[in-house]
Amino acid sequence: MTRLSWLSAAKIALCVLIMAVTAGLARKLEQQSQYPAPRFPSVGLNPPTSVEEVMPYARQAARNRAAAFGGGLGTSTAGETVVLVVGECDNPHILEAIRRALLERQITPVVMIRGEREAILWDYATARASHSEEECTRRSRVPGMSITQAGYTEGAVPGTVPYPRKARNWLRSARPDLFQQVYPDLSLEPEPDPANEAPNLGFTGDRNDVIIAYLERHPEVDGVYSAGTWYQEAGNLGRFASKWRGTAFWDRFTVISNVPAYPADVWTLTEEKNIEAIAFASRFHLTDPEGTDLSDDISPELARRWASGAYERGHNMLGPNMATGRFARSIVSYPAMSGPWIPRSPIATPSGVIAATTNHVGFHPLIKMYYEEGYLTRVEGGGTYGELARTHLCCYPGINTAQYPHYDGKPGFFYLHEIALGTNPKWFRPPDPNMSVTTVNERLKSGYLHIGLGASMEHDPGGARRSEEWQRFTEERNLPFYHGLHLHLYFPTYTLSIRGSNRTVDVIRGGRMTSLDDPEVRALASRYGNPDEILADDWIVEVPGINAPGRFEDYARDPYPTHRDVNDKILNGTYEHFYPPRN
Repeated sequence: MTRLSWLSAAKIALCVLIMAVTAGLARKLEQQSQYPAPRFPSVGLNPPTSVEEVMPYARQAARNRAAAFGGGLGTSTAGETVVLVVGECDNPHILEAIRRALLERQITPVVMIRGEREAILWDYATARASHSEEECTRRSRVPGMSITQAGYTEGAVPGTVPYPRKARNWLRSARPDLFQQVYPDLSLEPEPDPANEAPNLGFTGDRNDVIIAYLERHPEVDGVYSAGTWYQEAGNLGRFASKWRGTAFWDRFTVISNVPAYPADVWTLTEEKNIEAIAFASRFHLTDPEGTDLSDDISPELARRWASGAYERGHNMLGPNMATGRFARSIVSYPAMSGPWIPRSPIATPSGVIAATTNHVGFHPLIKMYYEEGYLTRVEGGGTYGELARTHLCCYPGINTAQYPHYDGKPGFFYLHEIALGTNPKWFRPPDPNMSVTTVNERLKSGYLHIGLGASMEHDPGGARRSEEWQRFTEERNLPFYHGLHLHLYFPTYTLSIRGSNRTVDVIRGGRMTSLDDPEVRALASRYGNPDEILADDWIVEVPGINAPGRFEDYARDPYPTHRDVNDKILNGTYEHFYPPRN
């Protein structure tokens, strides 16, 4: 070959290489442009130093009629007495600001803490003198790791079990290597059977007796705000269930932010639009760029039951199974229960794969969970989290053969239960110096989905309270009574097919809740200011290879460093994507 020929060949090869690199770069840029760019709210990054600093935000919270998982403080009216059940580690400046803001509205607040034997009345001076950020920092049970770095610990049990000690003893015996990873401070020696061991009832179910006793002594109380989630809280107040009005969810990130200013009627209208197509759905299809691809055909009868129970504020139920086996809350009378009990069976049976790198506790390598006819059949990847899931799926006693009540002859625990949509565009994952705040609260962010695995049932047919039949069944076998093994999807697209037509409705598109862009919603939001700002997502997570530079494959092997680095930049004020930009 002549020298000229060699030069020509080299030029052609170089051109081909440039074209390939350019095409690859273009594909990456195109993919990143499909999803919203990262951002993080630039308000409320520093802890409050006084009550006065919090008051403008507290006044907004005290007037807002909406809140996650319940009614807002604004549902209470002048002349009423309300109980606020708070935690010992809640910031004193924030609680006192909330208390004063309610007094300004001529509402009498009684702030209390659940004690072991009685309700303890809270006061600002005592709380301020005893409060310690250091003592209240949540620490990982794995030495040297943050909570979020040790996200695999959510897999210690397949779901919430009545007797955690028995589940630990089983893991000790079956997989001592995994046990030592999850519980490094515990011995491999089995824990002995204690006398009269009380079952774990989950959340506040076994700690509300002292609140009930207070309400019995104080009939002047008109309403109660307690706990941080919707599950069973009203029913756990016994005969005072009708007095429950909402959660007591007032950490500094929830209050000193745009969250309490988000208009209640706008929030409600977006949620109405999220779920209005469910009654006419013949199919749902869920995808996400991390690898999720899941779908199911929906019968008319299942669509009816699903639509009846799909509503929970901040937690719209886009998975049919979680909307059944319960008495529902409606948008009209929220948060009161209404209507008849919704039968659980026949259940939804989606097939496909769910893939993610985050659960309710923290981060883990990319995990893929495969479903056939609604049941988990295979788990790939996930690091220690995946290995724990595989261990329980394969071998936990009775987990695949037990016949749970109301599951219509379908045995086993590992049914896909929860596909839940966060709906508030102002919510965000709290930044923390030690990353000691779990990722669970990010599930309230609009457009994000969280997936929960495992048979669960909220109510007995006889009343809107904890299912005694369900509890007895799980206690006898120490099987999970509540779902677990969560996964978070940041950029999902969720599509409903409309029965008897060629129409489809995207409830979420690329991580953006489409109801936020609905003309009617925008018109309503414009009453409060610029709808672009009111309906903007204040936080959008940063994921390399999806909406940020980098390779997703590298991120997926170990997601924690990416989130740690972003968290550090947020806290030191150098993050490139503050919204609005900092001066």
